[in-house]
Amino acid sequence: MRSLDRYLRDARLARVEYQCFEVPLSQRGERLGSLLTLDFRESSKGLSSAIVACLQIPEQEDPDLIEEATRELMNFDTRYRLAVAYGRKPPTT
Repeated sequence: MRSLDRYLRDARLARVEYQCFEVPLSQRGERLGSLLTLDFRESSKGLSSAIVACLQIPEQEDPDLIEEATRELMNFDTRYRLAVAYGRKPPTT
């Protein structure tokens, strides 16, 4: 993930800053953690056919698998790592 700040430096930005955050999923992560958990569940539903094909499971098992995975995210202190990098345009002379 450190490549984010390198891309900005390569683009000649000044005062590049980089921070990494770990957000607990579910209620432990407050509003952002709850949103990320919901995003995981809903995107998994959208990828249902790919999940079924990859895992070679019957299609009717997929909703149960998604719900179980969501429960595990909430019960096992799962964390999502976010990286933020930003910089400023260099002053022009």
